[in-house]
Amino acid sequence: MKTLVKVSMAAVIAFLLISNATATSFGQCPCIVNCPAGDNAVMAPVGGYKTPDLDGNGAVNLVDFAMFAAGFGSPPKPYTFCIDYNCDGLVNLVDFAIFAAHWGHMGPIPGFNQPPVDHYKTYETFGPTITGPIYLRDQFGEEIITFMQMTKFATPVSKNDQAFCDSLAHLTWWEFGYPEPVRQVNVQDQFGFHDLVLGDAIYLLVPALKNPTPADTLPELNHYKCYFAQGETLNVQVRLVDQFDQTTVVVLEPAFFCNPCEKETPDGVKHPIVDPLAHLTVYYVLNTVSYNMEAFVRDQFIEEWIVLYDNLYLCLPTLKNEVIGGPDQ
Repeated sequence: MKTLVKVSMAAVIAFLLISNATATSFGQCPCIVNCPAGDNAVMAPVGGYKTPDLDGNGAVNLVDFAMFAAGFGSPPKPYTFCIDYNCDGLVNLVDFAIFAAHWGHMGPIPGFNQPPVDHYKTYETFGPTITGPIYLRDQFGEEIITFMQMTKFATPVSKNDQAFCDSLAHLTWWEFGYPEPVRQVNVQDQFGFHDLVLGDAIYLLVPALKNPTPADTLPELNHYKCYFAQGETLNVQVRLVDQFDQTTVVVLEPAFFCNPCEKETPDGVKHPIVDPLAHLTVYYVLNTVSYNMEAFVRDQFIEEWIVLYDNLYLCLPTLKNEVIGGPDQ
C-alpha cells in the first residue's frame, strides 16, 4: 500500500510540475489538422480539430484527461492524430506537457479549435457584374442566383502575428441578395463562443488570386455563402498585417456569417465543398486608414484590374457548433 501511495504521489507531483509548463500552440503543425475518423480517434464535437478540450465543453478537466490517456503511448498504441499536439508522429510526454499546460483552463483556448483557414482583411471595391444561373447549396438549402456584382475583395492577413495558412489565397465577394428565414447558430472563433442571429443571404465568396502569373492555379478553398448576422460587440483591438500594410483596428460586432457551399455554374461544372467544418464570421472593424490601391484579380468568373478602397471587415475562421433556432433546428 505504501508503495502504491508513493507511486501515486509521484505521478501527481510530476503532473503538477508539467502543468506549469508554458502553453504551446500549433505553430509547428501543418495548417490542416483534421482528426481522422475511426475507433482510435479522439474527436472533439466542436469540429474535430486538435485541442486539449477533447470533449468540447469549454473546460480542460478529468474527462479530457481520461480521453487523452486512452491514446497516450503511441507507439505501441495505435496512433491518434488529434492528441499528437506537436505533430511529430508520436503521442508521448511532449504531447502530455502541452495538454497539462492547459489543465484547468475554462473557456476558449487561443490557437486551438481553429479551422485551417486564414483570417481575411476585406476591402471595398466596385467590380464587374455577372449573370446566372449560379446554383448554390449549403447546409441550409439551395438557391439559384441570376445576377451578382463583385463589391469586396479579401486578402489573407496575419492577426497578432499569427502565421498564414496560404498567403496566396484570396476571396472575391459577389453580392446578390436572397431572402432567408431567421436562424440562430452557436459558433466558436478565437474570441470565444457566440450566439448569432442570421438573416438573408447576401454574398458568395469565391477563391481568387491577386496579381497571378499565367501558370498559377486557383486556390483550393471553400466557396462561402454569407448571411447577415447579429451578435455581441467585442471592442477588441488587434494588429493586422497583409500584403498592403500593417495597421491596428478595433473589432466590433458581427456583420456576416458564412457557410461553406457548393457552387454549380451554367455549364454544369460543380465546385464542391473543400472543408465542411470551416466557416467564417465577418466582423465590422474600425480602421482609420484610407486606401486607394489597384490589384489584378483572377477568380472563376473574371480576370481584370480592380480598385480597392476602405477596409470595413475582418473575417475570422469559425466552427459552427449547432443550429439553435430556425427552420433547420
